[in-house]
Amino acid sequence: GHFFGAHNISKLRLVDDDEKKEISLLSMLLGTRMITCDKTLNSRSKAEKLETVIEFDGGTFNLVSGKVYDDPECGHPFIKPQVLRLIYAQTDGPGLERFSLSDFLLGIAD
Repeated sequence: GHFFGAHNISKLRLVDDDEKKEISLLSMLLGTRMITCDKTLNSRSKAEKLETVIEFDGGTFNLVSGKVYDDPECGHPFIKPQVLRLIYAQTDGPGLERFSLSDFLLGIAD
């Protein structure tokens, strides 16, 4: 299989430029530097330590945010597995200017 850090990639979603995308403050600030990773939670994955920095395909990705929610793709009426949505920002990579995520976030807070 393919991996994003220690995360096994089970699904890749390609979207058209004109497809309605989720708009958030992070997506507006990070643009194409943002990558979203959904991880199904189970007893084993709940015990795993999250990677805060991932080296992938020549780029460096830093964890920005994580949120737990019910899996919208589960069609079962009584069982709602939970998913951990992780948002990473690409801070370095081919064709990109390197930037400090902590300085970037502190600049927003000021």
